[in-house]
Amino acid sequence: MSCFLVLKNHTKEVNCCTFSKKYLVTCSGDKTVRVYSVLNFQELPYSPINIFKYGVNSLTFNNDESMLATACSDGKAHLFCLTDKKAEIVGVFQHADVSTAQVCSFSNRTNYLVTGSADGTIALWDIVKKKQLRQISGHPESNVYAATFTPCDCYIVSGSGVGNIRVWSVNTMQATMLPLDAHDAGLSSCGVSCITFSPTFHSSLTSSTRCFLMASSGHDNKVKLWIFNNEAKSLRLQKELSGHSGPVSFCCFSANGMHLASSSFDGSIVIWNPSSYEQELRLDSHETIVTSVAFSKTNYLASTSCDKKVIIWKVNSGTGGEIDKNLFYFPSESGAQLTVAAPEETEKFAQSLKPSYQDWSCEQVASWLNDEVKLSQYADIFKENDIDGRELDEVTAEVLQKDLGVVSLGHRNKIMRAIKALRDGGLTSSAPSISQLQDLYKPANEGDPPPEYLCPISLDIMFDPVTAADGFTYERKEIEAWFKRTGTISPMTGKQLTSDDLHPNQTVRSLIDEFLSKQKCG
Repeated sequence: MSCFLVLKNHTKEVNCCTFSKKYLVTCSGDKTVRVYSVLNFQELPYSPINIFKYGVNSLTFNNDESMLATACSDGKAHLFCLTDKKAEIVGVFQHADVSTAQVCSFSNRTNYLVTGSADGTIALWDIVKKKQLRQISGHPESNVYAATFTPCDCYIVSGSGVGNIRVWSVNTMQATMLPLDAHDAGLSSCGVSCITFSPTFHSSLTSSTRCFLMASSGHDNKVKLWIFNNEAKSLRLQKELSGHSGPVSFCCFSANGMHLASSSFDGSIVIWNPSSYEQELRLDSHETIVTSVAFSKTNYLASTSCDKKVIIWKVNSGTGGEIDKNLFYFPSESGAQLTVAAPEETEKFAQSLKPSYQDWSCEQVASWLNDEVKLSQYADIFKENDIDGRELDEVTAEVLQKDLGVVSLGHRNKIMRAIKALRDGGLTSSAPSISQLQDLYKPANEGDPPPEYLCPISLDIMFDPVTAADGFTYERKEIEAWFKRTGTISPMTGKQLTSDDLHPNQTVRSLIDEFLSKQKCG
């Protein structure tokens, strides 16, 4: 007998999830990738993988599940080989120096990886030779949010923030058809959010007349089914599926191709029959935006959300392939939670919450910078300047910039927020992580907005959040003023940006509006 599970290990929004036969893998804005065994959904000992400088946006397994790829906001794609004992990095591809890598996807039968970036470029990589084959300005007008290979690996189909879809020859990376207006950009200017192909629709991968069934989702609140014709190198709209009341963030087919799942900003997941176009089931258990869904090869569906949760659904299909609603296990208050601490651990946590950071030595401050703040490059500078716990308590943003040489505004802000957390909570370097504490202790002030709702420049809550070419979100007036002062330099990385284009971030805007509404009601 099985039941649903809710995984609550991530400390920020969970952006994507993917299954192999052995593992469920999730990624988050908290800069981690987490790996779970599909046997019991327990997290593996080496998880989380925390090598990333910024949030991880997308991940996927290759066809034989020997390799995992991730796309990160630092513009890189990492390749991993996963086992039960370790996650080994086998390749790192730098797509763009100053732009977010939004999406990554493996070819089906060849050794290729495609990545799409916030600067509108698409890159093709050879995963065996570990090199870039070609990079093109695929969507110069907007971010690339979707990119995948056709089942025959002859073409790449990509989608952009303005809502158009383009098709490229893998051999030449030349466009094979004119841009197709597939989805409206919507209020969030995110256009096409996902493109995926049915794993079973085609009868042949070699016939010149082969056709494939493709699904796309977008911020016009729709899922669309298309027929990709290889001979004509064209896409023909087959059906529009309307069932969400908000932007559709993701879509995926089941392993047998009999079901199509989609997730939405409205907090719902819809299961469709791609043959009859009927809505088979609607799931409403996340508290806010659902960011992705994934079917396992067996009988699970996973969903991720901005509520920091991953929900595992048990799915059993009848002999005809239809989904029986009664065989989904829905969340309830008695559901299993995988992050519940034992009583003795709670006591240890309580003992570790003593305000003793002012007594730290210079070495302890350096360890704090390395282990907690994840800015180890400044540890030696702090030690050279004899910054112990008492001195740390007196550090200001001006001291960081002028005396300690922390040039990056993003790094200064991060250190100042970490110091504020020490002052407010009195956590020592041996204290538990935030992810461990969040289920045991309420924050000191529940009315304080989460850090991700604050502009990195002003540290004030954002009312018109926009995403720049570096992949970070800012208050519009603050980043525009910054560009006037510095040119197109990223406030967070200090690097030159490819453009000064700003795109409204409706996801963050929706979360902030929800937060402010709760504050008013409270």
